Amino acid sequence: MMPHVVPQNPQKLRELAAWYREYAERAATPWVSEGRLQTADDLERYAALLEAGAQRRRSAVTVHVG
Repeated sequence: MMPHVVPQNPQKLRELAAWYREYAERAATPWVSEGRLQTADDLERYAALLEAGAQRRRSAVTVHVG
């Protein structure tokens, strides 16, 4: 069994999502196509979560100039 590895880079996740969408168009059956589209949607949501978390961390950092 292959390990489940998800990149932590939102841009890479979006590239992978695009690949899944393109690959879904070539599916032989509708259920395979739907599975690939669902995977693409999941990757997009995960990318958005990563970006939101990074944004919150950046805005939480304050710089004090004395």
